[in-house]
Amino acid sequence: KYGWRLLSWSRDHMKSDSRFTGSDGGRPYLRYASNGTDTIHFIATDDHPRAYDNSIYHGFYRNGKLHASDGGVVGEPGRDGNSDLKPRSFTEIFQGGPDAVGWTTDLEVDKDGRPYAAFTVQVDGAGGRGKRQAEFGNDHRFWYGRFDGKQWHCHEIAHAGSKLYQNESDYTGLIALDPDDPDTVVISTDADPVSGKPLVSQTDGKRHRELFRGKTADGGKSWKWTAITKDSALDNLRPNIPSNPGGKRIILWCRGDMTTFTDYRFDIAGLAEER
Repeated sequence: KYGWRLLSWSRDHMKSDSRFTGSDGGRPYLRYASNGTDTIHFIATDDHPRAYDNSIYHGFYRNGKLHASDGGVVGEPGRDGNSDLKPRSFTEIFQGGPDAVGWTTDLEVDKDGRPYAAFTVQVDGAGGRGKRQAEFGNDHRFWYGRFDGKQWHCHEIAHAGSKLYQNESDYTGLIALDPDDPDTVVISTDADPVSGKPLVSQTDGKRHRELFRGKTADGGKSWKWTAITKDSALDNLRPNIPSNPGGKRIILWCRGDMTTFTDYRFDIAGLAEER
């Protein structure tokens, strides 16, 4: 996921950069998607969101070359496991800042070979940049971006809720793109997607993460949300939609609780629905 042959940089590159927090550092996070024939698209952060006020970038690989979104050649993959290219060598599709810290989540390619992307943005972390404190990381948003062949159109689409646990201020329930339908996403959030109001379950009186299906009819500018789960006694996290062209939409997710990225108790749940 770090993509060292595509792009890399170190703390030495960042130490004079005002968006570097001084914590952690040195590993861009990438997501990949292919058209199945000759092109591999990717989106990338500058770094871990604890280390840097991340922007989101897009590029693609074709015929041995790395390209920006407009098709311009940026360079070639590194031959020794590292690259001279930096994330900002590619096309910036979202500009990060102290209260706008991006993290890549999902990427797919539509039937015309054009990429569409999903990512999360933390909007309340400026006061605790690079730190692990309870009062920060409690307001995240889901974003959606689509490339029209000439430029990217990126929009905030829903409240992503609070962080999963204190030590990771940027962890969320995540968002899944439908690889067979660019107009559909599934999100995991403990906040109402539109209002941001906390989702408190009537089952146990606690705040839990629920799944919602989002549909857009205007390329991602506006969305309609429908609850998939409701009043749960456990969290519903990390949705995934495997490709199933011509068939039902299959939604998979983790149901349970998670206290760290190495400490969790999950069942895998699934749903098949008509498109």
